[in-house]
Amino acid sequence: MNFLKCLFQRDAKGQYLFDLICHHLNLLEKDYFGIRYVDPDKQRHWLEFTKSIAKQMKSQAPFTMCLRVKFYPPDPAALKEEITRYLVFLQVKRDLYHGRLLCKTSDAALLAAYILQGVINF
Repeated sequence: MNFLKCLFQRDAKGQYLFDLICHHLNLLEKDYFGIRYVDPDKQRHWLEFTKSIAKQMKSQAPFTMCLRVKFYPPDPAALKEEITRYLVFLQVKRDLYHGRLLCKTSDAALLAAYILQGVINF
């Protein structure tokens, strides 16, 4: 797990944090990703890039936010950057493990095989 501890001005927008994370990871294909956080009531939310971060948070700092795949690419093989493919791979693996990716059993088995193949090759 990779943690990035950062400070930002109270009125900083979500886009500022997203750009900071993408720069830290050298992530160029940003369109598939977003930042997710969990509120005090355990509800998941996507950080809105046009709004102030502080206004979206219902709890006190420090905040825990995660970079997540927001939109799966229609053709993952067409992704240009290795880091993008790797982050999508991690998200598919996580979503399958937690039962959040709904698909036929045969498709899940195929995805699991790809995951195992990817783990062996990394």
